[in-house]
Amino acid sequence: MEAGYAALLRATQLALHRAAADRDREQAAWAELLTAESEALGGTDPISILLERARSQLTPAATDDRAAGAALLALSAQRWIEQCPSEPCAGIDRVETMAAAGRWHSSIAPLAATWQVVALKEALDTLEVGHDTALFPTAIVDLVDALLGTGGGPLDARILRKQRPDPGVWLSIARAVGTEGVVDWEGAREALGQHLLAETQRAEELVSDPELRLHLERIHRRAIP
Repeated sequence: MEAGYAALLRATQLALHRAAADRDREQAAWAELLTAESEALGGTDPISILLERARSQLTPAATDDRAAGAALLALSAQRWIEQCPSEPCAGIDRVETMAAAGRWHSSIAPLAATWQVVALKEALDTLEVGHDTALFPTAIVDLVDALLGTGGGPLDARILRKQRPDPGVWLSIARAVGTEGVVDWEGAREALGQHLLAETQRAEELVSDPELRLHLERIHRRAIP
């Protein structure tokens, strides 16, 4: 089982590194690491390979609380990166399932909290790029998933059917994270940044792994534009 836990930790480290790489130099460093990890593991997607290794090794031991939580976290992370072992990957319960996985055992809680930050950061980044493009319908589903899984809500379900954002979308999103009266992207982005900051701080309180802490601190510093 220890190999499964090690695979889950490494997948989490890599996913957080990728999510935190905002600047050109950081993205170049991530690209180099991705190449090295891909060569070591014999595949082009090391995060997916490691998550599958963790899930397959830990699921048979799921009568143990620690193994059950780790296996559930690996599966929910696979769903988030759209590399799950069986369809469907989609849904708006993926990040909530990460949170549930962390409650199975105290040693899994730091990894679950980190994956919640990964999901929230990636969803926010996608929406930041695509809020006024054809990416919006996909981006809003991921953001709603990430918000519901990190204590946000309630949210108006009608925003999931929007093809383009309108003031009501931003009002609902900002309200879900505790900010009233926002009707534009700029205000929603600030409110979401505050929520990302709070979730990152929560993860930092749980995480002791130095590599995870390094990237959490980077996200922390840049959460609010």
